[in-house]
Amino acid sequence: EVLEPLGDDDGLARAWLLHLSVPLLLMRSAEGIHASEQAAEYARRAGNNLEERDAHFWTVLGLIYGPTPVEDAITRCADIYDELDASDLLSHANRSIAIGRLEAMRGDAELGRRMVAEGRAVVNELGMVLHWAGTSMQAADLDLESGHPVAAEEVLRPAFEKLTEIGEKGYLS
Repeated sequence: EVLEPLGDDDGLARAWLLHLSVPLLLMRSAEGIHASEQAAEYARRAGNNLEERDAHFWTVLGLIYGPTPVEDAITRCADIYDELDASDLLSHANRSIAIGRLEAMRGDAELGRRMVAEGRAVVNELGMVLHWAGTSMQAADLDLESGHPVAAEEVLRPAFEKLTEIGEKGYLS
């Protein structure tokens, strides 16, 4: 309320980004998606591409793990990533991971695994260790859902080792 009359779109984007973590972590995806969409809009108006991409990332997580029907979630994720800079390798990788996860939920586990692996490879090439390790959970979910717990462990083990090495606690908890 304070930032709106000031026209502080950047401050509003940051405030909505802080707010969205609570409902999404509590699995209140509709509320979290609303907050992340607000953050994305304010970040876009402020010209803050990094925060806009971050907000979209959270919207997509809400779509994947919330009650949105898979067909609708695929369409919305594609629309979100179509709005972002097509030359942005991270956005392209995140699109592949998200839609791959959803394709598996729709029933094409092989396509899902391939898309998630391709996205994770790009994230790894970009040197984004924390993001790469975090996306191991997406890949492992696909393996577990397909009845391949050994494959899931093979995906999670290197991520666990890297997170331990760098002293990260959030993903490990």
